[in-house]
Amino acid sequence: MSEIERKREQIKELEDLLSEGVASMRDGDGSVTYRSASEIREQIETLKDEVAAIEKKRRRRRVVHPKIQRGIF
Repeated sequence: MSEIERKREQIKELEDLLSEGVASMRDGDGSVTYRSASEIREQIETLKDEVAAIEKKRRRRRVVHPKIQRGIF
């Protein structure tokens, strides 16, 4: 699983927590307890920003350099 897929999965899990009204999450051996819904929203926004930054980095812009000459060559 790539980094971007992991972050998207984390976003989905956090949004599920938020909609269920749960403040703690268990992932494998670790667990995280959030103090408030605003803290969960803040973490979701942080992850979305990270995903956007990764996607922006992946996009390559196509640059065209026109070659213009006058006269007969």
